[in-house]
Amino acid sequence: MLFFQNLLFAQTKIDRDVIICATIYDEMFKGINPSVETEIGAYLNNKSLAELLAEGIISRGENYRDLTLPLGIHRRTTNINFTQGMLDMWKAKADYVKKQNSKIEGAVLKTALESIEALTMKPTKTNSLIEYRNEIMEPACAKMRKFHGDMQKLYTPERKLFMDMIAENLSPNVLLGYNIQELMPPTFVTKKGEKSINPIFKAYYLDCLLREAGYEFICFFPARHDALHSFGPFQFTDIALKDILENGRLIDSFKIFKNMDTLKQIEKQAMAAAFFAYNNWERLSFILQSNKTLTKFNEYFSDYAQNEDKKRQIRIFIAGVSACMHHKPSQTFELVKKHLSSSLSLENIHCAWVTSDKKQLYKYHRSAAEAYLILKVYNKLFEED
Repeated sequence: MLFFQNLLFAQTKIDRDVIICATIYDEMFKGINPSVETEIGAYLNNKSLAELLAEGIISRGENYRDLTLPLGIHRRTTNINFTQGMLDMWKAKADYVKKQNSKIEGAVLKTALESIEALTMKPTKTNSLIEYRNEIMEPACAKMRKFHGDMQKLYTPERKLFMDMIAENLSPNVLLGYNIQELMPPTFVTKKGEKSINPIFKAYYLDCLLREAGYEFICFFPARHDALHSFGPFQFTDIALKDILENGRLIDSFKIFKNMDTLKQIEKQAMAAAFFAYNNWERLSFILQSNKTLTKFNEYFSDYAQNEDKKRQIRIFIAGVSACMHHKPSQTFELVKKHLSSSLSLENIHCAWVTSDKKQLYKYHRSAAEAYLILKVYNKLFEED
């Protein structure tokens, strides 16, 4: 059987490592080779996860653990089984907690059991990643913008101008890019060493999970590398919710989710993520106003609506920084403040605010920004209506 799978793969014109790890954007986030994007999209288009497995794009080998664990086939020869995959991921979380000499919280066990129950019911499947964006991310962003409107009178003129730009450009694609960064594995071991997984493959893999496993699978997707009560498309925790609740400058409308038990529907997960992103940008605006760098940012981007280059810069910046603030808000605040306080031009702020020596944040920034960019052409790549 393996011989025929390899033979089938050999007959394709594109290498496995290219499909998973081809570099799509350079350091400035400019496209490197559009023909490769098209070729990867054409190869993946309409393929199921079972087909990707049969054709050798995804393998049962140990290097593929992060891709096969959710499918219930890690170290198994059985067919794809999402309920088994969910069990395996919660077990992986339990194993991590044990290695940290910690104990599993009762709330975590309760959520794990609820996730299995949800998957035994008829799952809510979607037709595509774009439908997910429109049904789940779009309403969350709209609600965030509505509450931003209610915040207007509380801002100074400078902060209002800054937060208007953020709210306008914190789009469903930005939120979905942030989702892809949080849920999809960042790297893959190839014949030439460890490489980043490209945003096309990550977006398509999530697309497959939504179509084949459904919203419930994504809603209860556990965060496997912490001991917290954390799960969902944005790997949310009570820590993030507490940060929103304790921000005294935010109106109460943003504070409707009190703990993780209130986030067991996909729509609420997306709304909480939009609120948390807004919360972090509000905090950053307060910091930047305090050190008088907010004016510099506002003046540089004052014409972004008419300037296509600046429009692209600010949206990439918002996509990357939103994800980084989710991961390490204080360190992100400091790096953005440092960049704005320097004598550097803001021309390349979308790619220059975090340097490669800040490895984890650099990875988060690039991953989320690349996912945002690929979503802008996803329809074209995968022939969506």
